[in-house]
Amino acid sequence: MKRTITLLSIAICGMMAFTSCDEHHYWYDEGPIHHGNRYEEPYEADGDNASYLLQMAQTLRGMWHGSLHTAYNDENNQLVEGDYTTDIQFDQYDSNAINGRGVERDYDSEGNKVYEEAFSWYIDSKTEDIYLLFDDSKRDMVVISFHLDETSFYGTMKSEKTGEVDDFSLTRYTLAPQTSMFDDDAKTRAVVNGKHGHAI
Repeated sequence: MKRTITLLSIAICGMMAFTSCDEHHYWYDEGPIHHGNRYEEPYEADGDNASYLLQMAQTLRGMWHGSLHTAYNDENNQLVEGDYTTDIQFDQYDSNAINGRGVERDYDSEGNKVYEEAFSWYIDSKTEDIYLLFDDSKRDMVVISFHLDETSFYGTMKSEKTGEVDDFSLTRYTLAPQTSMFDDDAKTRAVVNGKHGHAI
């Protein structure tokens, strides 16, 4: 897919002379709507941008590796920040779905795995934002500003629930996931060693 989210935003800006436009997806004041079963079973895009959304999902599918910087306020309202090496896997429910399953694994500076959790994801057909709901912690993230192409995926994701903000920069290292996220064995793993770098 040669088009990127940034290029789409520029095209929209050109068509809407009376509307200001930033290079990102919009975070609506009412927050994300989880659209019922879109986390739970396959669904396909409809409307004029259906083909584009499917291209997005097919491009997102695979294994990504890179860096993640996370920031959130703890229970004492103190800012907590962390930098991690991250592997994130996205798998579609089927070849026509714009949702699916995934897993995130974070590693500290010494290469120790400090976090691993499976999630469900979907692309919102209205906003084109990517929503992630993590299985065990119910950590919720929405990718609100990003660039996505065949080799790179970078941007910012935010949690409405906790206020956590993660900046990430990832490179694809394979298209096909190593294991299916739909197997019973591929369920949420607990946070490793009782440590995590995310607001939960």
